[in-house]
Amino acid sequence: MRVAKILFLTSIFVCIHSIALADSQNSKFFGQAGIGGVYYDFGGENISSAGAYVGGEFGWEFFNRVHTIFGVRLGGGQSKASQVLGVAESAGFVISDQYVKVGVNIAGVNAPLYINLLTERNNHDSKNGLSRHLSLLGAEIEGALPLGNVAKLEYSAGYAFSTGDSSYSIAEKTSYIEKDFSKSYVLSASVGFVRNLSDSTAFYTKLIGKYQNLNAAYYSDSTQGYPSSSNLVGMLEFGFRGL
Repeated sequence: MRVAKILFLTSIFVCIHSIALADSQNSKFFGQAGIGGVYYDFGGENISSAGAYVGGEFGWEFFNRVHTIFGVRLGGGQSKASQVLGVAESAGFVISDQYVKVGVNIAGVNAPLYINLLTERNNHDSKNGLSRHLSLLGAEIEGALPLGNVAKLEYSAGYAFSTGDSSYSIAEKTSYIEKDFSKSYVLSASVGFVRNLSDSTAFYTKLIGKYQNLNAAYYSDSTQGYPSSSNLVGMLEFGFRGL
């Protein structure tokens, strides 16, 4: 599954990049860097995490119709737990998120609406607390609305399902989340504001919310490692964007 995803996305990237090289006037590179705060509410058990991260994106847009985006978030913070076997009441954690999107604009240039296919990896690692690794495949809509000549409102909404690589780890023992497209999924939404500072730079701020409905996770001996859960994730990010 993982190899197929990599090959599929790499093939798309190579094809699109070839088009860009053939006509560079109709393509543009863009990137952004920012900092943010994040909060995790782990359902199923009384566990929560709060922290901060640095994030970055870069990508290419072609003919104002097709884009490909690579993104990462790196950070950490503190987790709190209450009466969870094998999980410390207070523990540090590290997050590492990576995602890739490929999309097509079905609307206009000034108010684009992209339909994206995406793959994402969300990692929440803690030596003495709860660790969780989510591998996701899905789709989203991503658009923007102009607010005058120098600003715009950005928004997105998406659905992704958990693959068989998703897992929890407690006390160095790993259990895998049952794969079920209808019962193990993530709903996400975001809204953001962008203001141009010059022809090539802009300031942005974005609020991101996620609802995670996840099946129970089991060890190799079929005993349950973590119960089914409904979880919430909130992020607030701001930074600068360049074209």
